[in-house]
Amino acid sequence: MDCSVLQFGAKADGVSLDTDAIQKAVDFVSEHGGGKVILPKGFYLSGTIRLRDRVELHLEEGSVLKGSGDLSHYNALDEYPQNFESEREGWSGRHLILAVEQRDIAITGKGIICGNGKAFFDTPHRCKSFNYFWSRGIAKAINGQRPGQMIALVECKNVRICDFTIEDSPCWSLLLHGCEHASIEGITVRNPLNHANTDGIDLDTCFDVSVVNCDIDTGDDAIAIRCNGRKLLSGRKVCEGIRISRCKLASSACGIRFGVGVGEIRDVVCSDLSITRAGSALELMTAYLKRGDANLYGLICRGIRSENVSYPFRFLQWNDSVIRNVSISDYVSECFCAASFESEKNGCISDVEIRDFSMKIVPAPFILDERAPSERGEYAFSAQGVSGLSLKNVQAFVSEACRDEWKGLSRFADCENMRKENCNF
Repeated sequence: MDCSVLQFGAKADGVSLDTDAIQKAVDFVSEHGGGKVILPKGFYLSGTIRLRDRVELHLEEGSVLKGSGDLSHYNALDEYPQNFESEREGWSGRHLILAVEQRDIAITGKGIICGNGKAFFDTPHRCKSFNYFWSRGIAKAINGQRPGQMIALVECKNVRICDFTIEDSPCWSLLLHGCEHASIEGITVRNPLNHANTDGIDLDTCFDVSVVNCDIDTGDDAIAIRCNGRKLLSGRKVCEGIRISRCKLASSACGIRFGVGVGEIRDVVCSDLSITRAGSALELMTAYLKRGDANLYGLICRGIRSENVSYPFRFLQWNDSVIRNVSISDYVSECFCAASFESEKNGCISDVEIRDFSMKIVPAPFILDERAPSERGEYAFSAQGVSGLSLKNVQAFVSEACRDEWKGLSRFADCENMRKENCNF
C-alpha cells in the first residue's frame, strides 16, 4: 500500500507542524500490511517521526523534511530503554526520525532531510584542544541544548537507506545502533564543517551493514564504526560484517574512525575511498579520551586516496584492549602529520600489514600554535611497541618547504618481528 502524507492532512508549507499527519500515514500503512509513505514536493516541518514495521518513508525530489527548532516537538528521553545522551557534548536523546526494534524499514528518495542545526549551534570559535583537528574552528550547542542523532535506528532488522540528502544535522546524522542486515547507498551528507558532533554515519554494534556510493562532507567523523552496546537489549557487544566502498568523505575530525565503546569491532572492509579533508583520514583507537575498551580485529582498508588531511592514519592503543590483524594497502596520501602507531603497552598492536603505501608531507594550510610540533610527531612514519609489523613498498616523503620541522623520515621503537621490503624512508 502506498499513500501520500497529504491524504492525512500534511500542509507542506514550511510553517505548519506536519508531525501528526506524517505519523498517521506511517501508522496506517504499517497497520495495513506495509508499503510506501510518500512526501511529495513541498516543505514539511516536523518533530519526531516514528518509523514502523514494513514502512518505506519516501521523499520525492523537491521535498524537504525539516526538524523543528523547538525541542518540545521531539520524543521524550525515556521513550525507549536504549536511548542515551551526552551532557558533556551538549546533545540529548531526541531524534527527528526514530525506529526502535522495527523490521523491514526504509528511507528512500531524492528529497532532503534537514536537521535545522543552525537553530541549535552557537558561533564557531578556534578549537582550544587541537591544531590539526577542527582547524577551521568549532561550534557547540547554544546553552548545551540540542537534539541528538537526527535519524536513529535502534535494534532494527532489514534496513534500507538510499539516495536522499541530509543537511544541517544538529548531531550525528544517521545512527544504526544494534541493527542487522542494513544497506546504505547513494546518500549525500552536507553539514557545516565547524559544527561539533555532526558525524555522517555511525554504525554502532551492528551486524552485516554495507555503505556504498555515499558522499559525506561534515564537521565530525564522516563514518564512525563503534562497539558501544552497553544499553542494547540484545546484549550484543560486537560490531562486525561491515563493508564500506566507493565513498567520498570529508571531515574536520576523522574520515573513518574505528573504536569507541567496550566490546569488539571485527571483519570490516573499507575499499575505494576518496578522503578530501580530515584531521585523521583513518583512526583506529581502542578508547575515546582514553575511556573504554574497544578491541579491533580483522580490519582491511584498501584503495584509498587522501589529500588535505593531517594524519594519513593513526593507531592509538590504551588500557588493556588490542588492535590485531589489520591490513592497509594501495593507499596514497598527501598529509600534514605523521603516519603513526602509539601503543600504551607493547604488543597490544600486532600483526599489521602496510603495503603499497605512499605519503607526502606538505605544509598545513591553516594557522598553527606552539603545540603543533608535539601533535604532528617528529618522524614522518613512526611506530612504538608494535609486534609483527610488515611494511612492503612503503614510501615516505617530506616536502622541502617543511623539511626543517622534522627530525627524520622514520622511527621504530620496541617493535618485535618487524619486516621491511622495498621501503624508502
